[in-house]
Amino acid sequence: PAAPSLALPALQQEAVQLSAWIDPIGVWGQTIATTIENLGTRGSDLAGTGLPAAWEIITNSSLYSEIAHTVLNPSPGLEQFFSNLPSYTATINAGLAASNAGLTEHFSELPAVLQAAWEAVQAGQFTQGFANIASWAIFGLGEAGWPLYPAFEIPGQIARDFGATALAAVLDAVFVGDTTTTGYAYSLLGPPITAIYQLTDILNVVSASIYDGDWVTAVSEVVNAPAKVLNAFLNGYQSSVSPSWEVFPGIFTEGGPIDAFFVKLPQTIAQALAGVTAEAETSETTADATLATVSS
Repeated sequence: PAAPSLALPALQQEAVQLSAWIDPIGVWGQTIATTIENLGTRGSDLAGTGLPAAWEIITNSSLYSEIAHTVLNPSPGLEQFFSNLPSYTATINAGLAASNAGLTEHFSELPAVLQAAWEAVQAGQFTQGFANIASWAIFGLGEAGWPLYPAFEIPGQIARDFGATALAAVLDAVFVGDTTTTGYAYSLLGPPITAIYQLTDILNVVSASIYDGDWVTAVSEVVNAPAKVLNAFLNGYQSSVSPSWEVFPGIFTEGGPIDAFFVKLPQTIAQALAGVTAEAETSETTADATLATVSS
């Protein structure tokens, strides 16, 4: 994910390189200032993108007409649905079987992961220990989720069985595509994982400081831990074990839940509906031109 514009690098570097007392008032002040800045950015995105997109969805008349037509005349759609039902059932069953197999293999790796994490903790590398477990858990979501991905296309296909192309576009936007499935998990799990990474980085510094007899740094890190962990949860954080480009999202950053569900998702749905409308208008124009030619 793209790194958000945050005033975080100084905090992150201090978590690894601190060698003196850091004023808690300053840490809390930076946390509050960064939160306010990100709140303003998300508010601007919501007002400029999220709400207009939501209004386009709400005022799209084709959605309501398709639903009304399906309710009043369901017979053709039901016939097509029952014709495709064996295919849908096969897709779901295959996905469940592959998901179960993937999870079984995945959980067989857990003892080795726990052992590696415990060895890292014993060495005072709390962040690396948590990274082992977090990576295993995240890959587990993939092992369970990716085989089910074709099944997420079924709601849109069912809508097309009933001739509801606009509704199908909405369902595809919600269940299929780059901003869905893994995007939902990333945005929801990001803030708590980010906060834990910050906490484990603090534990690394505290452990190393106590080992070196640097009690000033150790106490400073403990005192400032609440502000730093809250800052990571709200505003994102770059862990000491992360690549230079990777900043984990917080509640109020790009890629976080507010951005994902209230800005990007409405925008994706509105764009899908606009594509259906444009396609329908093109088809109508082509039909009119053909009719005019035939009449002539």
